[in-house]
Amino acid sequence: MLGFVLSKMQMLLFATAMFVVALLFYNFIAGMETATAASNTLMLSEKAIKEQVKVDSLCSMKIQQIPENFNYGISGGQLYYDMVFSKQPVGDANALILSIAEKGKPNYIASQSILEKANFVLIDPGFMAAGESIKSYYNKDTIKLSPRSMIGGQQLAAANSFVIVKEVSGGVTNLYIIPCATAIKYSCQTNVARVGCLRLSQIKASPVDSDMIPSCFAYSVLTDTGSTKLNIDWKDCKDNYPVS
Repeated sequence: MLGFVLSKMQMLLFATAMFVVALLFYNFIAGMETATAASNTLMLSEKAIKEQVKVDSLCSMKIQQIPENFNYGISGGQLYYDMVFSKQPVGDANALILSIAEKGKPNYIASQSILEKANFVLIDPGFMAAGESIKSYYNKDTIKLSPRSMIGGQQLAAANSFVIVKEVSGGVTNLYIIPCATAIKYSCQTNVARVGCLRLSQIKASPVDSDMIPSCFAYSVLTDTGSTKLNIDWKDCKDNYPVS
């Protein structure tokens, strides 16, 4: 009888050990899959940003969308994440560091660094909440995009994209990272316009209604009759894209 009980206990211990090994292996594979997906997302973002820096033009613009989550495993697990942009000077250049972490956690899954002789201007997605002044969120050292989160419970959709705007002014290259949400119609164009209005207020201390925003922030919106370029002046800024 004792031998039978011991035999059953051994079988139970063996089965438990096998389950633990299988679970560890699954977690290892899932970790590899999410790390690969995160690295691929960062590489695509890095490529888009570098292309805008190097394009032979005084102005350029590109919208870069990021995935809502990363899928892993045969059971279709989903990992929600935060994408962090941070900048720091390195000699006579600037580094833009892109990182991805599991949502709400401090440990990064993947990171990528971009070193360029350009000024990186990061706009925090907090300005997308209703009634928020863009001034408070402009030119931050670090910003975070969370494709599945709300901002203060006010945002209609999470920032799942960012616009890269290149502006060469006075021989200096500025590269703006402007968050937006593709779920909101014209969100990306509207957010670019808001930054353009802020730039106008920086360039001219007291703009008049007919003053136009810098041309690098002009955009085209696809309408039923085709693509129409919107030339935004200070009156438009006050009426539709307030700076404060």
